[in-house]
Amino acid sequence: MMRGLLLALLWAVASGAAAQIHVRSGLIVPAEVAPGAEDEAAIELFNAGTEAVQMRVYLQDLAFDRGRPSYGEPGTAPRSNAGWLSMPATVLTVLPGQTALVPYTTRVPDEPGLVGSYWSVALIEEVLPEAPSATDDGQRQVRIRRRSRLGVQLITHVGPGELGFEVRDEAVVTGAEGDVLTFTLANTGEMALGPEVLAEVYGPDGALAETVAGGRPILYPGSSITVRLPLTAPRAGHTALVIIDPGADDVFGKEIALDGLPSGG
Repeated sequence: MMRGLLLALLWAVASGAAAQIHVRSGLIVPAEVAPGAEDEAAIELFNAGTEAVQMRVYLQDLAFDRGRPSYGEPGTAPRSNAGWLSMPATVLTVLPGQTALVPYTTRVPDEPGLVGSYWSVALIEEVLPEAPSATDDGQRQVRIRRRSRLGVQLITHVGPGELGFEVRDEAVVTGAEGDVLTFTLANTGEMALGPEVLAEVYGPDGALAETVAGGRPILYPGSSITVRLPLTAPRAGHTALVIIDPGADDVFGKEIALDGLPSGG
């Protein structure tokens, strides 16, 4: 080849040792801590591979909009608990077949106005080795390395808060597998919860035609997700009762006339 030809070499690293790191303590860690109190816990990492892996741990604020996560500087979100968390370990090495702990302490300020759920995310990121030096010989080499990263959501519940959910933007999407009822589910309350989501579909005579389960998605206050529920019953003359059950005394619901919804494909 001619000298000066630009040659791009992709060097992917994430398929190696870091892919063998597992979080044994769970990816969502809730704790109930009263104002003025503290709680000690640890993130447990296990290396199932054959190589030692160096990981860096740091906090970020976390938000969701229709299920899409976004990250921000710790302590800037309205319900961030990042300022309450003390996590001395920032870089650690996890040996093959061994477990490593990332201890942290949650100290909730003694403020009477604190209520409901507060949260952040601990990002656990591989510390990559130096890339091999590029060759010369008139050629330029560009190496792109893919970094492995895990996220552990740390939730602090400070006493009971108000519950509230909103169902909006309802539509029916028709595809190869039939009709799918879609809607946005927003948490308008103060508690992070995993409510049971389902729809009961009733025919023109009021008889139950089918029940469709939508799982138990985790919803933070102020966040939202898009729910998709496949339907087998016909739309004409049918009504769906969407039920949001957070497992408390209050159950939230909305009645939707299916044949009056906008359609998409």
